[in-house]
Amino acid sequence: MTSTHRTPVMEPEPTERKKPVTRRAIRADGIFHGFGELEVLKEIDLEVTDGEVVGLVGPSGCGKSTLLELVSGLAEPLAGSMEVGGASSAEARLASCAYMPQRDLLFPWLSALDNAALAPRNRGETTRAAREEALPLFARFGLGEFCDAKPGELSGGSRVENREEARRPRSESSTAEADWLRDRRQPSWSA
Repeated sequence: MTSTHRTPVMEPEPTERKKPVTRRAIRADGIFHGFGELEVLKEIDLEVTDGEVVGLVGPSGCGKSTLLELVSGLAEPLAGSMEVGGASSAEARLASCAYMPQRDLLFPWLSALDNAALAPRNRGETTRAAREEALPLFARFGLGEFCDAKPGELSGGSRVENREEARRPRSESSTAEADWLRDRRQPSWSA
């Protein structure tokens, strides 16, 4: 007589999958910041979790660089709260961020218009003729109201646009123009 003895098969107990823990990397609540009477950031709320990638897109002067300066602890908001990794002090935010600000090479004692007029001035044009050549470009790039502003009064993006315009070759050569556009690495700008 043969006996068959079966060992019961044990089914694994269902386990709950643990949801990944998401930490807030950056949190901004009701951020307000400005420069004098110019309000740049108004009631900005932002939450970025660990591993999330966020891009800031907007026109020149809308506050993208200002927001990054606040996040990185280089400046404090005039109102609202900012945290990076749970830390809210500027010193702690600065210690946990890597930030490379925009740089420009504008002459701080010249107006934005006079900085943009440097290329034609260097070609020998009169100040008046150089300004007349540069002036229409301010309207084209939405900077018309900033012609008389000094570089320190401009947003980072406006300073970069102004610097690039000052570097722009103005000649009859389409090759020089094409080289300038290629070097800009901003194909959305047209000559």
